[in-house]
Amino acid sequence: MVRCDIFGGMRAAIEILESALPQISTEKLVDYALQYKVGASIKRLGWLLEQMGESSHVIEPLRDYPVTSYYRLDPRGAPGGESYPRWRIVENIKVKRNA
Repeated sequence: MVRCDIFGGMRAAIEILESALPQISTEKLVDYALQYKVGASIKRLGWLLEQMGESSHVIEPLRDYPVTSYYRLDPRGAPGGESYPRWRIVENIKVKRNA
């Protein structure tokens, strides 16, 4: 999610994540995200996993990762949208919710 523009943008990234979720280890995905140490990507991933119904104990390390800024869900999208203080995410594109 650092360069989601490479494969079609944030909407494509969300679709890919959603379709892959049943086949991947979310624990490993969370570990990899934390190793990469990019706060915006960590928060976007955590927020998306929560919206997709992932267990809170799995995504807790992403939620607890310290950041000081709010990040747009779609970095190339327009500013504005609903803010989620717990994740420090601004939902500037609509995402289907499974949770």
